[in-house]
Amino acid sequence: MNNQDLHKHLAVLELEPGASLEEIKASYKELVQIWHPDRFDSNSNLQQRAHLQLQRINESYEILKDYCEHNEYRTPEDSSQNARQKTESQRSTSNILKRVINILNEVPGMTPAHHRDFNRAIPRFKLGDGSVVKTWKNPVGVDHVFIADKSGNMIFGGFVGWIHSNALQEAIDEIHKDFT
Repeated sequence: MNNQDLHKHLAVLELEPGASLEEIKASYKELVQIWHPDRFDSNSNLQQRAHLQLQRINESYEILKDYCEHNEYRTPEDSSQNARQKTESQRSTSNILKRVINILNEVPGMTPAHHRDFNRAIPRFKLGDGSVVKTWKNPVGVDHVFIADKSGNMIFGGFVGWIHSNALQEAIDEIHKDFT
């Protein structure tokens, strides 16, 4: 498969080159929630459009998943700069950040979020080490939480379904109380 085809399938899943298998799965899960035809049963036109979109999402997911499973679990990067930035951010992760990320990972239903939503998130508060907690609710009401390092790079991103929104808010409140 050539890079142009890969980029087309990545775009369907709203991903960028370099996406990992984990990011592909997370994006797929979120897009299925957004585009599932059952959400549009009161409007047959929207339901038909959602059905077609979901077919494209399913096809792209299967192609990218197969590609990653046979190619070191990652799509090709456009440049090595993104990988260097991620490595530098991970190396500089503070003890506060590690504890905060552990709290967020303990929230029931926490699923990795993709960096495409990071820029949509609104800063909520700054942690003691200078990193920032950001949140965003997507158009269908799925709550997202992100953590940015001092340089503004995303170092954590996750989302939970509606059933776990209260648990996420409690975790964010605990983090605000204990780490700001």
